[in-house]
Amino acid sequence: MNKPVSKLNDFTAKYRPEVNQALADGLDQVTGKADQDFNDLLAYGLLNGGKRWRPLLTLMVLAGADRTLSPDLIRYASAVEWVHAYSLVHDDLPAMDNDQYRRGQLSLQAKYGAANAVLAGDALLTGAFEVLAGIEAIPAKIRLEATQSLGRCAGARGMVLGQYHDLANHGESQYQNSQELLAAIYRPKTAALMTYAALAGAIVLAWPPMAQATLVRWADLFGLSYQIQDDLDDYQQDNGEDIQSLPHLVGLEKAQSLQADMLEMAKVALRDLMKMVPGYDASLLIDLTKQLGEQE
Repeated sequence: MNKPVSKLNDFTAKYRPEVNQALADGLDQVTGKADQDFNDLLAYGLLNGGKRWRPLLTLMVLAGADRTLSPDLIRYASAVEWVHAYSLVHDDLPAMDNDQYRRGQLSLQAKYGAANAVLAGDALLTGAFEVLAGIEAIPAKIRLEATQSLGRCAGARGMVLGQYHDLANHGESQYQNSQELLAAIYRPKTAALMTYAALAGAIVLAWPPMAQATLVRWADLFGLSYQIQDDLDDYQQDNGEDIQSLPHLVGLEKAQSLQADMLEMAKVALRDLMKMVPGYDASLLIDLTKQLGEQE
């Protein structure tokens, strides 16, 4: 993403390092430092310089309600990043996308081998739930609800399902129109974890169902727009790899138009949310939505 507006930039500059520290602490908790080589393997997949938008999104939701972002809440927010990291490690496997590089460095499978990458991804996924369940300062009811939500958004109705459909979407497109493609791949593969990240904040805040549903509507639209932007950025690369992304299905201009429409609907959802939750400050989420819309 481009450089955020000042308030959002200040927020991410403050809390991204704290999320990174929570991830490092969580890694020590999960592995117990029992095997340094395996610890290093997981660290390569987890502590690799990601932007941490998903845990930051949880923290933004909480900050809008003026919640103090304690180390326990930052650890709670970080759980989703374990799932995201596992998904990237497995996406890069030879049987999946077979990518040799990730974020400017060798992918985990390229550096350590495919078998080790499978095991690292397995450990990262299970580690997410160990981290989430182990935050005793957060009420058990909240941890249970968040655990159920994360499992649903990451699994057979969410991210894994989206990846399953995405693997088949090479060569001739399997989908006849943009709505089919968005529903089959974009919503489960990318938007689902964004939805969890936002919902994780609402669960802590104990919002009523209508407010949660409105926040989910925003997160879904934001997540879809986020994936469209990623595809716009990767258009030439995907073209060379015969990947049928949305810009390939409908054209660059139509894809950009669809993204713009979604971002406008996302802003409406945030305005609705502020009406439903008196005193709620959605300015960070508004800035995040605007920032994505300003991508070139």
